[in-house]
Amino acid sequence: MSTIRFLSENIVDGSVALTSGTADSGFEIENLLDLNKHVQFKAAGDASTILVIDIDLGAARTVDSFIMGNHGYNDTGLGIKLAYDDAGVGDYASLTYRLGSAVAYHDYVAANAVNWYESITSTSARYWRIYIEPIGAGNTNEIGNIFLGALWEHANNPEFGVREGYKYLTEMGKTKAGIVHSQLNNSNAQRMWSYNYQYIIASEKTNFENWLDDIKGNQQLSHYPFFLIDCEDNIYYVRLDGLVEFQEQAYQVWQTTINLEEEI
Repeated sequence: MSTIRFLSENIVDGSVALTSGTADSGFEIENLLDLNKHVQFKAAGDASTILVIDIDLGAARTVDSFIMGNHGYNDTGLGIKLAYDDAGVGDYASLTYRLGSAVAYHDYVAANAVNWYESITSTSARYWRIYIEPIGAGNTNEIGNIFLGALWEHANNPEFGVREGYKYLTEMGKTKAGIVHSQLNNSNAQRMWSYNYQYIIASEKTNFENWLDDIKGNQQLSHYPFFLIDCEDNIYYVRLDGLVEFQEQAYQVWQTTINLEEEI
């Protein structure tokens, strides 16, 4: 069983460009920057030709994780390459590969997964390139968001007090006779979590604080969403709900509770 992991650094402060392929009208490549998983980038035509996406993070950042979120691929043979410009000048003439190689794609074998997560060798770089393998006519290139960032996991999972719940959207309607009624949208369950961390040492408190800075936590939902990977390796797109307050239990030992709400 794995630990609970958070991936909060996104490409939102950078820029993206298509080097190979063109975007479908209304589904521009810039949609990868909007943090809305339902506003997708789609390539024009089918997926029978290579797609190449260049990413400028705006500055060199530590990257040890890659997520392609809410994608539309369901071909078990789909492959990608992920490389960075090791000269750091943005011309991609000199590349070091973190997934795949110059001559081979890194295959993803689990069909129909909504979010594609990969751990990579930790690298500090500004310019990144993603190659998406042609998978034949009848398929389309659809991607909701791309995360390139540093994955953070707390050294101690919540010791106790972990809670998980659901809420459902309620839809209001009115009959022809004018009678107002409501019903649950059962297809739109929203997961909610509460994690009670009892033991936080100084270095982990710093990690918490850096994470809060990354996602812009506030009194309501955090400004930025992020990915949560739970102990069973399920991946969810979530926001922090409410403030995170640290209570000192002993010298340089704190506790806190974080509440998370799934983005649907």
